[in-house]
Formats: sequence, structure tokens, C-alpha cells
Amino acid sequence: MATIITHPIPALVVNQFTKDIPSKRSLLMYSILLTILPDADVIGFGLGIQYEDMLGHRGFSHSIVFALLVSFLIAKFRLKYTGKYLYQGVIVLFLSTISHGILDGFTNGGLGVGYFIPFDSTRYFFPFTPIEVSPIGIRNFLSMRGLEVLWSEAKLVWIPSMLIFLSYLVFKKLQKRKG
Repeated sequence: MATIITHPIPALVVNQFTKDIPSKRSLLMYSILLTILPDADVIGFGLGIQYEDMLGHRGFSHSIVFALLVSFLIAKFRLKYTGKYLYQGVIVLFLSTISHGILDGFTNGGLGVGYFIPFDSTRYFFPFTPIEVSPIGIRNFLSMRGLEVLWSEAKLVWIPSMLIFLSYLVFKKLQKRKG
């Protein structure tokens, strides 16, 4: 899995593209929370749920169906969006939530991600898995291995995300000059 430090980065980028949406700050907070939520599935280990089960780690909570469902519920009932704002909110929340599974699909460890659960229990990785899988546990994370993971995430997620964000700012500034 990618780290809890890296998972929120796509939400920060995606939220920059929202314009004039009500409760923008709340949308951002929910977006960040939803980038981390899929890993709540680790509580299943303590309940006897096996990693490879549909409800196991990187299973249903990392799926497209889960991302759509939780995004709609939060946009509709927590943020109380309607009309075009409901669609915008669902899109932002969905992209934030599904980014978790996408990042995990680029890691080089684990059993893969169940993107299509509950319809298909197959676990997938992308053909290219350059992100170092994060060690589990704080002691293991605070090690040279943890630093290697953060460096791989910095090169492959943080820097490209920052470039997308900066490009967007430049584009907005150029658009403002024209208008």
C-alpha cells in the first residue's frame, strides 16, 4: 500500500478543480478522509477476515462500487448537494476515493486490488508497479525501508501532483489575463 502521507495528495489536486461549489472546505475534508478510508479494511484481520477475501485488505473497500457508493452518500446526505453540485461533489469524492486503489495498484507488494468486487473477486496490479509497498507498523515505517518508500512516493506521486497543480495555476493565471 502507499502511505497515509501520500494517499491524500490526489484529493488535494482534484479539489483545486472545483469552482464555486458550496461547502468547499467540507468537500476537501471529506475528500482527504476518503483517500484513507479504504484501508479501514485492516480491522478485518482482527475479525478473522482473510486478506484475500472480498472484504479483506484491498478488497471491496478498494473497489469502484465502494468508491461510487460512499461518494454519492456523502455528497447527497452529508454535504447535502443537489443538482449540478451533486454531480460535481460525487465526481470529486469518487476520484479521491478511487485514487487509493489506483495508488495501491502501482505498488510492488500484496495480493493486488479488487477493483471490480462484488462482480469479480480477481485482484489486479497495473503492469508497471514502481511504488514501493509501505511497511506495516510504525516501527517498521520509521526505518531506512520507510524512507525508501517515501522517496519512491515523492518521485512518483508528490512531484507529478505538484506539477499538475502548478500547471493548473499557470493556466488559470493565463486565462485571467485573456479575460
